[in-house]
Amino acid sequence: MRDNDPNRWLLLLFRWWLALLMIVLLIGLLRGYSGVLNYLALQKSHKILADKVSLLVNETRYLSDEIERIETSKSYAMRIYKDKYHVTEEGESILFFTEQ
Repeated sequence: MRDNDPNRWLLLLFRWWLALLMIVLLIGLLRGYSGVLNYLALQKSHKILADKVSLLVNETRYLSDEIERIETSKSYAMRIYKDKYHVTEEGESILFFTEQ
């Protein structure tokens, strides 16, 4: 090909426009509301929230089971009552031990 070949100049111009278009697209992907960095931050936030929801669901199940046990077993309810509120029956004493 010669230097003044019109096809060569068109091909060179097309390559420059393609490179410019790719640069603009890359900048657009990295910046803005729908950018890649924002997407990755949202993915991380989603995982944290999903883990928190899973923990809360497990805690809710545990507390529901605990309520069921307290409602169905008078002895279990009394044991929880004594342990949590330090209530004693007549003739019982509570001993507290300190750690040194």
